[in-house]
Amino acid sequence: MRPREKALMYGVETLADHELLAMLIGAGTREFSSLDIAFAMLNENRGLYTLANLPVKELFKYKGIKQAKGLILAAIFELAKRYKATPETSENIITSTDEVFEKYYLKLSTLSSEEFHIITLDRKRKIIHEQLLFKGSIEHIKFSYRDVFKQIIINNGYYIYVIHNHPNDILKPSNDDINFTRNFTKFAKKMQIKLLDHLIIAKSGYFSLMENKLHLSENSVKK
Repeated sequence: MRPREKALMYGVETLADHELLAMLIGAGTREFSSLDIAFAMLNENRGLYTLANLPVKELFKYKGIKQAKGLILAAIFELAKRYKATPETSENIITSTDEVFEKYYLKLSTLSSEEFHIITLDRKRKIIHEQLLFKGSIEHIKFSYRDVFKQIIINNGYYIYVIHNHPNDILKPSNDDINFTRNFTKFAKKMQIKLLDHLIIAKSGYFSLMENKLHLSENSVKK
């Protein structure tokens, strides 16, 4: 699915960095698509931070990035820097699971299907990236931990929260929820990233898998 189609169907927030950049690039070249160019730019610069701080003339060296397009990218990067320089508000910082619940309750508690979201934080617990991981029950989803953590690393993430909803208003986690959390925690540890919590949200409230330490048990609970 192309980035524009994906954005229209699932929302711009579901796009990975290279997909967002590809949308800004627009048309590619005969040899390389805009996605190829975007991925190469991010990969060569090890993510958005270095890319956004390149001198504008350095952007012109990439195939498909001529002067007009390079200036547009430079302008967008400059806007992002100015936005980052504006005073922080409490909405930019996550310090507890309760705050995650308050942030996502209205968004997830009324949905008729399950959604899994991730919040990426820096070392100061400032939100630097939010993403919809997938829709639907986890038991029916083929999930790539490697792809998710690639995006976390590209965004210079250090802490993460995972949030999903239970439309049936049952807060008790399933075996799949527990196994997902256990595997996600192990993979995060290998990548030197800390999963702060996996939160289940329903109309009646929330359930924290980390607070209840279910992910530490090698035996899944009975459904």
